[in-house]
Amino acid sequence: MVRELLKFGQLNVGKREPALIELTNKIVSGMANIFLLTEQLTRRDKPKKMGDLGNFISKPLPFGPIGKIYDRPDPVNKPRAGIWVEETIRKRYNCTQLHQFCNQDTTTLSFDIDYVKGGSKKLIVASVYMPSYDINKKFICEPVTTLLRNLTSFASNNNYDLIIGADTNAHSISWHCPTDNTRGLAISDFCIEKILFPINNNDIPTFVSGNRESIIDVTFVNENLISKINDWKVDILCSFSDHRMIFFNMSTDNEEISRSKIKKTTSWKKYLILLKKNLEKINLVVTSPQEFDTLANDINNAIVQAQEMSCKEKVIARKDKKCWFDEKLEAERRNCRKAFHAARLAKSKNKNYADDLINNYKMLRDNYRESCRKTASLAWKNHTEKLDKIHETARLQKALENPRCEKLGTLKKTDGSFTKDLKESYEYIFSNHFPGTKPWKNRPQTNFCVDNDLEIIHEIINDDSIKEAVNSLGSWKACGDDKIHPIQLQKGLNELLPFLNFLFKKSLEFSYLPTCWLNCEAIFLHKPGKSQSSSDGYRCITLINHIPKILEKIIERRLRAKELKENPLHDAQKGFTANRSIDDALHEVVSEIESALGNDCESVAVFIDFTSAFNLISFEKIKEALAKFKTPPLIIKWLSQFLEDRIISAREDPSKTKYSTPSGVPQGGVAAPLMFNLVIDPLIRELTKATNLFNKNSSHIKA
Repeated sequence: MVRELLKFGQLNVGKREPALIELTNKIVSGMANIFLLTEQLTRRDKPKKMGDLGNFISKPLPFGPIGKIYDRPDPVNKPRAGIWVEETIRKRYNCTQLHQFCNQDTTTLSFDIDYVKGGSKKLIVASVYMPSYDINKKFICEPVTTLLRNLTSFASNNNYDLIIGADTNAHSISWHCPTDNTRGLAISDFCIEKILFPINNNDIPTFVSGNRESIIDVTFVNENLISKINDWKVDILCSFSDHRMIFFNMSTDNEEISRSKIKKTTSWKKYLILLKKNLEKINLVVTSPQEFDTLANDINNAIVQAQEMSCKEKVIARKDKKCWFDEKLEAERRNCRKAFHAARLAKSKNKNYADDLINNYKMLRDNYRESCRKTASLAWKNHTEKLDKIHETARLQKALENPRCEKLGTLKKTDGSFTKDLKESYEYIFSNHFPGTKPWKNRPQTNFCVDNDLEIIHEIINDDSIKEAVNSLGSWKACGDDKIHPIQLQKGLNELLPFLNFLFKKSLEFSYLPTCWLNCEAIFLHKPGKSQSSSDGYRCITLINHIPKILEKIIERRLRAKELKENPLHDAQKGFTANRSIDDALHEVVSEIESALGNDCESVAVFIDFTSAFNLISFEKIKEALAKFKTPPLIIKWLSQFLEDRIISAREDPSKTKYSTPSGVPQGGVAAPLMFNLVIDPLIRELTKATNLFNKNSSHIKA
């Protein structure tokens, strides 16, 4: 256990790819876990998809330490300021993007820091680029923007700690420049007004280009952080940009957790022994809902404890994962650095051969840049050629289409104001995605009502159906609130089978779900092309605990095998239907249009989009639809209770507030797509036979 430091880096990349590669090397070597960037590389109005930075393609491409680049929420202009945050730091300190203080030239994040001395406090970190000229090529005399003034006022009014890393393009004696200029004086006046302190502690130039040297990259902090910032320095080694890297540390007075347990290193032999021992202590007796809750919790705890005790604690060390940065590139980089320092030394001493050394450095630099490009391209080609599974290529395609994986930050309300923190953001987004949502209160005590057909229960629940459902799950599918992965059930299935059989039968017999089965975790994923500051720009995915998901899967298979076989869905339904997809719907639509054109007729297409379809389906409509398809009453009761009593909370909500929803089915549930199909089936039957449906869209073609 060691005292933890937040390690900061600061660099103007200058839109140079070798500089980005060098920056990655610094991160891998452990010199920074938060990097303030300006003029980063862009491609298609997004930060360049270098796996070395961020989690753009951190999986399946292991190109560097997993992290995330934050930048502006407005996709109109290319970003000129961003912040890279390592994944462990992002999660541990609850990193949140403050969208109200972000634009093309400013990116702002907040962190929740728990100081040993001083308690919990927010840290505001901003990366700022101050351009010298506007879009009309007019010189900007006042570099301090209104947004920056509002940001400093926000931090001051709330007594938050503040760090600003800025490329000022200005000179001032306040940060050890020999002289002041107009822009530097304006920034100095701003610092005096807002009580900000530049922490540049030496006169080493941060900008070096040809004959020019100056100090224009500056780090500002407010009064609260003066005593916590240390080891501020300029790295004089070649950064392959015309700006030099800056590093500094911030002490949090916390103890860093350097050990952790990695589930994939579990000793499954030991797990089976411990699981069997834990299950022997559990009695399969249920006479009341309270005993049922206790039994379900005991089984969950037996699985989790057996897994935790079978997994050794390991030191988590930073690993170099740049699979394409080989020894040859390392040698080229080393030679390039030597040439840079030799040229710099010769030039400082006015040697006659300085120009030759400078030209030699430029030649080596260009060769190194080209070698990096070729090696990375070859590594990408080799990686894609090795993909031989559909789910791997699908995951890669999703990563390329939407590599940003934006997390929820502050949100803009309908009145134009922004939410104050992450807790308020989750309250606001829940109220928008699930209208009528209320904070969950304790579950009222009820008694068992035994009036279900035991013959149907034994027909649905048996060892074979349980084994089939368990083994159909992906081994490392994301776990829910209970922290149980499918592999834990699959490895211990022989020991767990009688317990799962008993639980499932009693749950259907009593039409009761234990409270721990009702807990669902919501993850809000950013929609590509949508605003990050709008609640409509996110899609809610629900993670359900795997034990109730197994029973849900058994019920769903039973409905499809019997009830829907006797009373099938309309043939025009293509969504969520086996052996059908959007391709079938598109093929039929195109065929109708081609047929109309061939007969010299006109075609009319009608597309229907159901807004928040899964979230707004009425519980009563679901019951009516299930009854219409002659679903056994005990299944209707079980599904109704699962939907009506489910408890939903956001995985990354620091307050872990729980909510109850008045409508909707969970996106991520096994039976949710089927229930959606059952509800809209009457609508399909009302439309003409030419109607084709896929998912939430319908196409109506008349010829």
